[in-house]
Amino acid sequence: MLLRKGTHALKLRTTLSVATALLLMPTVSWAGSSYANVTVLGTDSESVVEAIKDMGLVAVVVSGKADGAVICEKTMDSQDDVYGRSLARRLSKSLECIAVYMLNIDSAELLVTTYAYGDQMFDYDSSPGHFKGVQRPPSIQGLENIENTFPNADTAKLRTALEAEHVSVDDRHMQIWNLLSLPFNAPGLGYHFLMDKKSRSQIEQQFGFQFVEVD
Repeated sequence: MLLRKGTHALKLRTTLSVATALLLMPTVSWAGSSYANVTVLGTDSESVVEAIKDMGLVAVVVSGKADGAVICEKTMDSQDDVYGRSLARRLSKSLECIAVYMLNIDSAELLVTTYAYGDQMFDYDSSPGHFKGVQRPPSIQGLENIENTFPNADTAKLRTALEAEHVSVDDRHMQIWNLLSLPFNAPGLGYHFLMDKKSRSQIEQQFGFQFVEVD
């Protein structure tokens, strides 16, 4: 599936252009060993907040200078990847946008799934055999769709990062984030972490991000 032509595609290209500038700022992995979030691109944060309200979700929405937002939803923090992927798909379809679901499980396994207008485009699991105690190579599906979904991405460099050995989950998440030119420092952001007022204040002061609580 290619990026849709017209307004949404233009907004996504603009978002990614601004994102490149934002990523020149220092990058930080904010939180502890587990977190989950969904980044939506090509839509405004006000529409994201309204969609979350309509779905009856409890979440913190993080926004900055670029279009889009990072959604840290309460139930996603339970590390239920089926729920997280389903939510990302719903948001992508409802908002007619790109959605990126990220789940870091105990700094041992990283899951990444992207959607475009409700359709799954890419899926990655850094350690598919981790919880069975079996060493398996990373699972990568839909890499051929990346350049169609993220115009600034270098597929060859991304494959190298996805397949690299002896890389921490936190570092791998940041590498993927940079290679996709995604806005904000979403690595580390999760609902319970952002409900800590001190942590939120530090992020707000350093990067100027805005936070909206939806309950």
